Amino acid sequence: MDNTLAIIFEIVLLVFNVLIFMQLTVLKKDNIFTKVLMYAGSVLILGIYFVATYFFKMPEALASFVFVTIPTAVFFWILSKYKDTRFFTTFCFLDTVTYVIAFFSRAVELV
Repeated sequence: MDNTLAIIFEIVLLVFNVLIFMQLTVLKKDNIFTKVLMYAGSVLILGIYFVATYFFKMPEALASFVFVTIPTAVFFWILSKYKDTRFFTTFCFLDTVTYVIAFFSRAVELV
């Protein structure tokens, strides 16, 4: 049961990470199709993370990097209007803050 609670907390944290990144990303084409694609892709990425951690018992940190960080970076880079250091700086900063919060939550879980 502890693992389920840790996975749920991690998913909530990643959902807020993706939602904040959605707000910070300037879309190349700001229309309804692009927004639906952005939301659907984000749900798919988070769903794959859940399946990897809950059903395949992959460690949360590894699954978060492999199934959330890398696909999210590529996905939002494709959708982004600015494909330069503005994108990567924003993405890296937000992802780093998320991983610091996740690190402290895992440390609290161990205590």
